[in-house]
Amino acid sequence: MTAFEIFMYTAAILTVLWLRAEPQTPTPIAAAMVPIDDDLPTLPALPAKVLTARPVPAAAAEMAAPVAIVRVEVPTPDWAKMTNAELRRECARKGIAWRNAHGTGKHLLKGEMIKALC
Repeated sequence: MTAFEIFMYTAAILTVLWLRAEPQTPTPIAAAMVPIDDDLPTLPALPAKVLTARPVPAAAAEMAAPVAIVRVEVPTPDWAKMTNAELRRECARKGIAWRNAHGTGKHLLKGEMIKALC
């Protein structure tokens, strides 16, 4: 089967499905609670449920309780023990230009990379 035949077969199936589909009946829009000519209902017109307060469940109160923030300190790596390749990777990750820093083919030295990373 060629790509054109697959395309035509798919188009035929979609056409049949489209032609046999029944239109959806529109859902009626719920009537507005407040008449259009009033801006806001008066206080007596509000339902009693809206005006009564309900107690907050214990589970919801626990979820709303303040949470302690923990500060995690990540130890800095020992730059002097790293190889040049590892230092170059770290420099590239932090956006430090280590390649051709002193001209073509003259990259940063290990000490210069350590100084730039610190």
